[in-house]
Amino acid sequence: MTKTRTIQAWVILIAVGILATVAINWTSSRGGKSSRTASRGAEPTRKQREAAEFAYPASQGAMPQGLSTEYDVAKDRTKMVLELPNIVTKAPSSYRAGSVTLKLESEFAGTVRRKDVGELSVECEASMISAAGGALSPGDPPAVVEVDGTAFDGLAPVKGVLGYHSKKSEQGIKERLLFRVHTSDMIRIASGRSVIFKFGEVKTSLAASDVAAIREFVARMNPNPKPPKG
Repeated sequence: MTKTRTIQAWVILIAVGILATVAINWTSSRGGKSSRTASRGAEPTRKQREAAEFAYPASQGAMPQGLSTEYDVAKDRTKMVLELPNIVTKAPSSYRAGSVTLKLESEFAGTVRRKDVGELSVECEASMISAAGGALSPGDPPAVVEVDGTAFDGLAPVKGVLGYHSKKSEQGIKERLLFRVHTSDMIRIASGRSVIFKFGEVKTSLAASDVAAIREFVARMNPNPKPPKG
């Protein structure tokens, strides 16, 4: 009888351990933003304090087309999204790839950014329609950005997770690739003259208007903004 109870106890302990591991992994996969943002009352990390002091570009004041902000009352979080459609694409002809839409997302606690908390990275999404799936299928790294001839890597949306999704539609294969870019690299993009994104088999060159919109997006990430000029 004692042996049976011991076995039952071990079975219960193992089951609890498995459930705890699943819960932790689920939280990590759902909460990838925790590494780049802080809750309203949380003490900022050293990296977040450093990011608050980055040399952000100055805002020009005008809201560019495709840039929007939204406050979620229930979560007490503000999200800023920039969507850049119809970016010229280069890919092997077999994919018959259309243009790329690039979306950038910034998020912070409350309605006003804390002055001592900077975001560590920006969430990015590249999407397009192609005749054959796989054009955006990521490698390692999932994306490479080249600014004025100098290249740097994008990051997985969550460490160890490929952010690639595809599904069939009447227009073709809809593909989405999620990745992240360090805030310091976003500042480099915002000041670049030539900006190229490479993901999978796709290469895109941003127009000057796209870079200008990103510059305004990054300027609005500054926790310590200066009044717009003029």
